[in-house]
Amino acid sequence: MAFYCLDTFGLYQKALTGTKLPTTQYMSVDPVAQGLYAAKCSACDSYLEGFHWKPPYRVDLELRAGVFGDIAFGPHIDILISDAFRNIFHQERMTGCSMPTKVEVRRVKKRGKPPGNPPDYYLTRVQLSNVRIDVAASGIRRDEAICPECLTGGILDGYDRIIVEPDSWTGEDIFIAKGLTGTIICSQRFYDVVARYELQNVPLLEAELCKCQF
Repeated sequence: MAFYCLDTFGLYQKALTGTKLPTTQYMSVDPVAQGLYAAKCSACDSYLEGFHWKPPYRVDLELRAGVFGDIAFGPHIDILISDAFRNIFHQERMTGCSMPTKVEVRRVKKRGKPPGNPPDYYLTRVQLSNVRIDVAASGIRRDEAICPECLTGGILDGYDRIIVEPDSWTGEDIFIAKGLTGTIICSQRFYDVVARYELQNVPLLEAELCKCQF
């Protein structure tokens, strides 16, 4: 089974080729309300995600390509998906995201003239899963001992590739795995859906090619 990573900040592609894949980015518009809940590890008590974003959801978009992307990335682990992507996700019965909630787009930033009005965008959160990263095979380096439950610990110094423990995957199409909770991983099926529907600016790279050094 092949897995892919969403290159949310373009770091993986830049490490490979020196260039970044085109993306659409968003920034939440103040005032931003955060909830009091964020998942924690039951063994070491470490936080596994950021605090949940509460409504109202207002964003500015920044286009880094000539079109509005079907997915947009921002300062939160939450992502935005276009109305077209939301419908495809439902139609294909894909799994791994929370119920999408419509956001208000306040402004679009782009060099030159924006390509018309933006589509409707929806906020969704990729779910934490029980899928586990193979820490040794991925070459993950941390400055403290790694918790055997959540596979985190201390500061992440880097990794050489992303390898999923195959027996831990239970069919999720998009997910956050234990061991790299800041990385969004996708299945082969997710990749195929993006290609079949020609979704725009969804930067996917093979997980085994994704490396990072902090």
